[in-house]
Amino acid sequence: MNDVVDVLTALGGLALILGVAVGLLQLRGLGRQRQEELVIRLYSPFLDPAFAAGYTRVLSFDFTSYDDFEDRSAPEDLAAVYQVNQLFAMMGLLHRRGLTTVDLLDDLLGDSVLLYWNKVAPLVSGMRAKFDAPDLFQNAEHLARALDERMTTLGEPHPMFNEP
Repeated sequence: MNDVVDVLTALGGLALILGVAVGLLQLRGLGRQRQEELVIRLYSPFLDPAFAAGYTRVLSFDFTSYDDFEDRSAPEDLAAVYQVNQLFAMMGLLHRRGLTTVDLLDDLLGDSVLLYWNKVAPLVSGMRAKFDAPDLFQNAEHLARALDERMTTLGEPHPMFNEP
């Protein structure tokens, strides 16, 4: 009878350890799931027609510098730059803080970020100098750099990253 009690006691301890291990694995998966849900929720403005209009407007830019932008742009152009930047900067901040992976961001945004960045990069250095704001657009730039590095490492064709 003592042998049965000893075996059941050992099995009970083993079951407890196994239960804790399974719980920890589930918590880890839940954390990753929450991060992905956060990114997908924040991605929803990308589907908004107003955002799409602003993004399309930025992609039509042919400005070569911030001075050129100031000379030829309409007020709606600057609004479009900031509107689009808000989404990409938010995603860049989440990546910088380790709250999402560049893999997920590449799957969701990939070339869209690089295309945007390449249109605003000629403006950024002038804006940073004019407004004495060296960190202006830093999160969008961070995201564009991270996506460029990932795509280059994977050998994927993609728009080249332009320095500001």
